[in-house]
Amino acid sequence: MGKKIITILLFILISFRIGWLLYQHKDKYRADYWSRYESLKSVYGESQYSMKGWKYWIPDETVYAYAGGAYIKGANPILVESTQPPLGKYLIGLSILATGSENNIVALFFIFFLIGIYMLVRTMTGSIMVALIAVLIASFERLFIDQLIYTPLLDMFHITFILYAIISASYAVKKSKPVFVLLSFILLSASMLTKVWVMGFVFTISISMYILLKKPKYYVYVFAGGIIIVLSILLVYARLVLEGYSIIEILKVQKWLYWYHNSKINRFFTIWPLIFMNRWYVWWGEVPVIQDSNWSVSWPIVIGSGMLASVYGLWSIVKKTEPAIHISALSILAYGAFISLGQASARYLLPFLPICYSMMIWAVYEIGKRIVIKRSKA
Repeated sequence: MGKKIITILLFILISFRIGWLLYQHKDKYRADYWSRYESLKSVYGESQYSMKGWKYWIPDETVYAYAGGAYIKGANPILVESTQPPLGKYLIGLSILATGSENNIVALFFIFFLIGIYMLVRTMTGSIMVALIAVLIASFERLFIDQLIYTPLLDMFHITFILYAIISASYAVKKSKPVFVLLSFILLSASMLTKVWVMGFVFTISISMYILLKKPKYYVYVFAGGIIIVLSILLVYARLVLEGYSIIEILKVQKWLYWYHNSKINRFFTIWPLIFMNRWYVWWGEVPVIQDSNWSVSWPIVIGSGMLASVYGLWSIVKKTEPAIHISALSILAYGAFISLGQASARYLLPFLPICYSMMIWAVYEIGKRIVIKRSKA
């Protein structure tokens, strides 16, 4: 009875927390996009994104807001905001069509994202209450909340797709439901076509390796997943296909996006001083190391605990234990290696944090459960 009451209270707290966050930014959800479209277009046309002698410096959220409207009007993704793949901007355009606001879909994905954390932690622990605690804690993470403040950005789409891809792959292995492997690859392809593709590719490799290790007979589904990714690229870049671009040229666009994002990266392992000591190695200005104003003590705690929990979780990979733990652990370690290869910023932590939160909560729960069992036997 006590657990049931606590579970209900947690659900109420989470509902209030989400409602309060959305209420604080209610002005962003008004159906007034088209009244601002021409202004966004004008500012974009004189910004750093479209001309050499630019007049305005505009933030990413302004660019994506304009691109969302421009894409649904038929703009070429290569000519309008080509620094990221187009899927996220098409989603923003869908939000504009459906609600008249570019920001509503980000709020919706924020809710899906928290549900994803709940599903992943519940799968790991088997506890509804622990999963709700994880959601409540994550709802206070500054990097996640910023997605509702500086909106629309693409990160919430990206990390939500990755989270559900892990959940789907875990379910496929645990329940022997190979169709969920295909669903996982659909979600992975969506992540790759929302932010620079190589970030999603890291998770694709981790998930594929685990599936082939635990279910070798599923190689056909993994191969089909690769085909799904290629077809998804063609679908999302349909505007380019209609203008005569070939699949090779479209893949070159993805390669160009990768090199664009790495054009100023010249140091290894700089992400770790940022995480643990708030020392951000930057590539502009006269001061090579600055502090990130959004840095939080939660970063070293959550990421450090998540990585330690991942190493611990992988000890049991040969046993018939929870696939969600193993896939999450592999993903954390692989992505940690990836972000060590360049001069990354805090935004690169977004695909990392929700999985680290989940692994940290699982490890604390597992250790606590073992302590209780030992004391009960004593």
